Amino acid sequence: MERPFRVRGFTLCSPLAFAIATLIVLWTGWPTLRWLLPMPLGRSTIMLALRFTRDGRVTLHRDLRHAGWIFVYFTGLSVLATVSPFGGQHLLSTA
Repeated sequence: MERPFRVRGFTLCSPLAFAIATLIVLWTGWPTLRWLLPMPLGRSTIMLALRFTRDGRVTLHRDLRHAGWIFVYFTGLSVLATVSPFGGQHLLSTA
């Protein structure tokens, strides 16, 4: 869809904001993430299941293809928080 305006620096600001938000989430520490991360994963799974029952297999395949990265992202964030020095097992060094 054509937009009447352009946002300068959008291709730089969006990934930078995502990376900063990821660091903020990581710095909250593993004790917080341990109970907080299952919530969006569970909600995403429920939403995909509801879409599957309403719209059928075609849209589920498309939704999984476009949104499947979020499961990989949360899994990687969980692993990183587990080995981090921010409430994790301190396997990564901060120095």
